[in-house]
Amino acid sequence: MCNLIVSVATPDYIEHYLPMIGSAIVKGEWKGEFCLIVNEECGPDLLKKLKNLNVHVFQVDKLPENPTIHWYKMYLMDEYFKKWDWILYCDLDVLFLNRIELDLDIKDKNILYTKTDDLSFMGHFLEENLSEEQTIERKRILEQYGDGESLQTCFLLYHSSIIEEKFFDKLKLAYKHYYIEHSICRQPYWDQTIYNIVFYNRWKDLGDRWIHGLKYMHDINWDWKKLDIPYMDNNDYDNVIGLHTFHFCAPWNETNIRFNRIWKQYINI
Repeated sequence: MCNLIVSVATPDYIEHYLPMIGSAIVKGEWKGEFCLIVNEECGPDLLKKLKNLNVHVFQVDKLPENPTIHWYKMYLMDEYFKKWDWILYCDLDVLFLNRIELDLDIKDKNILYTKTDDLSFMGHFLEENLSEEQTIERKRILEQYGDGESLQTCFLLYHSSIIEEKFFDKLKLAYKHYYIEHSICRQPYWDQTIYNIVFYNRWKDLGDRWIHGLKYMHDINWDWKKLDIPYMDNNDYDNVIGLHTFHFCAPWNETNIRFNRIWKQYINI
């Protein structure tokens, strides 16, 4: 057995996936394996390219209501992944900037390691324009869980032994309840909703060397319009291992001058 980096993507986004694993190989010095979760068939050319890079392709069943690909992160808890020891999930808009050090000798095999989100726990649920049913459900959630810190699913590190606890089934039930039946997730792509519910009090932050979101966003006070023109993030990332840029300033966006240049270095791995 060995360790694994895994992501999810639709076929049209696999080209964005390749530079991410390129950065893991070159800057991250990753010696483990890679896997990509897809919910539809990949064309023969893409499959060949992935196989040449020794990427395992796990094609999974489509979920009810045909949600965005984000929700397929629940398949991380499928028994398919029991063949590896430690699994590190990364979003596609991640770049590795230094050697990947997971400090597995001091990690708890019963804990999910991730990043703390900027939103509170209740911030992952709809807050406005609620139906009476949704209002009752939101109140129930608050009473049961409170409104403390919440997790981000840009990075997820866990030991495969927790799969035995049927987290896949728990995530599917939560998906059915919060996404399908009550439609109370903050956004249609908000997979973090169910991960916060299912892994309540079962997660820890990965640490300061793993960054969720460009520091530049704080420099511009989260003014999204400033991302439409070319910008340079001059913040210090020298000690960062994994950088999750956010989808709205993803490294494949040419307006993100600094990280687009880095991202392009790995296109032809």
